[in-house]
Formats: sequence, structure tokens, C-alpha cells
Amino acid sequence: MLSWAEYWHNTAYHTSTGMTLFRVVYGREPPKILPYVSQADDPLSVQEQLLSRDDLLQKLKSILQKAQQVQKKYADKK
Repeated sequence: MLSWAEYWHNTAYHTSTGMTLFRVVYGREPPKILPYVSQADDPLSVQEQLLSRDDLLQKLKSILQKAQQVQKKYADKK
């Protein structure tokens, strides 16, 4: 889970830099992780793993966006 949280953080737009941290380090936009589209002939284990990944990434995105909002409110109060 930590590696996905790190990925999301590094590929999210940061107002302080005006770009993603990935772009700061590598000089290009990060690769996109496309949502999984289930295929009838995909093994069940692959379907479960990729659907779980998509769900986890969505939850992490929501949690980290809330954390950014809290940090911004805190910084604005200073």
C-alpha cells in the first residue's frame, strides 16, 4: 500500500512547484495507470488483483487529497 501512496503523491499536482514531483525529478509527465477493464477471458485472480488495485488507488487519492486540504488550511492560518 505504501508504494501506491508514494506513487500517487509523486504524480499529483503540487501547487508549490506548479507540477508533479515526478516531473520535477524526471523532467516528464508520469505514466498513466489506466483503470482495469475486465475481460471475460481474464483469469479471476488477475481480475481481483487489478480491481483491488483500482479501489485502493481511489481510496488513497481521496485520503491524500483531504490531507492536502488540511495542510493548506493550516498554512493559510499562519
